[in-house]
Amino acid sequence: MATGFNPSRGPAETAATTPEDDSRASLQPLVGSCWNETFAPLREAAEPLVDNSDVVPYEILHEMGTLLHPWGRKYVHRSVFIDELTDDLHEFILERTKAAPGRMDGIGIWPMGEAVGSGNSSAFAWSDKAHLIVIEADWESHDNRAHIEWATETERRLRDRGGEGAYPGHVGVEEGDWEDWSEKAYGDNLDRLQEIKHEFDPENVFDHSTPIHSEND
Repeated sequence: MATGFNPSRGPAETAATTPEDDSRASLQPLVGSCWNETFAPLREAAEPLVDNSDVVPYEILHEMGTLLHPWGRKYVHRSVFIDELTDDLHEFILERTKAAPGRMDGIGIWPMGEAVGSGNSSAFAWSDKAHLIVIEADWESHDNRAHIEWATETERRLRDRGGEGAYPGHVGVEEGDWEDWSEKAYGDNLDRLQEIKHEFDPENVFDHSTPIHSEND
C-alpha cells in the first residue's frame, strides 16, 4: 500500500511513506473517536509514536500544527481535491514522495468524507470531494527553486490525473501563467462571492493571498 502514517507530518492527515521512514506509525485521522475501532489493528501491530485518533479540541489541533511549522523554515503547500483514491494515485504519490528534494517534503492525504462545507450556500466549493491531497514542501536550505518546482510539478501531474480545485490556504507561493488561484479555491461559487464582496467590502479591506475581487474589478 503506497500510503501510510508518517510521524514527521502534521496532525489530522495521512502521508505517503518511503522505505526509510520510521517503522512506528502515527495515527492521525481527520475525524475523531469513530476511527478508534478502525485503527485498533494498527495499535496491536506496533506501538504508535503518536496517537491522535480520539476527539481533540480544535484549539489544540491548531496549536499542534503551529508547532510543526516553526518560524524560520520555508514552506510551499499546494493542493488538489480528488473523487477517488485509486491504486494509480497511490503509486504516483509514493513516486513523487521519493522524488522530493528534501527529507521534510511530503504529500498528505486528507479524508474529507464528502461532508465538508454545504455546497453552494457556503464559500467552500468542493463539498462533494472524497479527499484533499496536499503537497507540502518544507525546507531550511538555500535550494528554494528545487522545492518550489517539485511542489508545482506534483500538483500539475495530479491535475492530469483528475485533481480539481484547491484549499485556499494551500495554493502555493507563485501563481503561474497556467493557473488562477481564486478559481481553484472557490470554483463555481466565485461569481456569487464576488457579488457579496462588492456589496460588503468594495474597498477590499479584507484582503487575502487567495483574493475574491469585487465583480467590478
